[in-house]
Amino acid sequence: MTDGPDIPHYYDDMDATLDQAWRLIVRGAMERTFGFHVMQAASVAADGTPRVRSVILRAADKDARQIRFHTDRNADKVTELEANPAIALVLYDADEKVQVRLSGSAEIDRVGPVADAAWQQTQGAGRACYASDPVHGTPIVHGGAYNAVFDPAAPDVGRDAFCAVTVTVGKLDWFYLHAAGHRSLRFVWTGSQWDGEWRVP
Repeated sequence: MTDGPDIPHYYDDMDATLDQAWRLIVRGAMERTFGFHVMQAASVAADGTPRVRSVILRAADKDARQIRFHTDRNADKVTELEANPAIALVLYDADEKVQVRLSGSAEIDRVGPVADAAWQQTQGAGRACYASDPVHGTPIVHGGAYNAVFDPAAPDVGRDAFCAVTVTVGKLDWFYLHAAGHRSLRFVWTGSQWDGEWRVP
């Protein structure tokens, strides 16, 4: 292991690195200003091409190997993930100098306890995104030709358009930048544990 005052404890420790990766993922779900809070999510379109967009990390559970984000049920990614649940996500924070890539399978909850609980955690401004008229993705004549206003008197308007996407992670790639030497690891879930291997950065 390389010694130095700024060398983190997980630098050359595979298990500690995996713990650190999930610590940062959980932090991303909790802190709006942390880089991991906004993820890039890629799905596969009907023509086989990749489609990527930014989504907000809303929840993370290390033990379950799951993360969650929310979306409009009319969004293209919902159609794509229902046809092919394979998904890849990228999380990055410049201050931590860490990139984490996740690969897994997505499950979409439109109704039921998962979606209901996620909706209850959504604030008024966020709910307005799901109350647009016309619905998400509709072609319009100019940029402002739609309505999306949260009404406190009708707090569940938009619920029908809301869904939660839970991703069960099967692969985690870690990349850490450091002047003493970058570090790269790949972790794959084997069914009972994470198997990791060091890679050339």
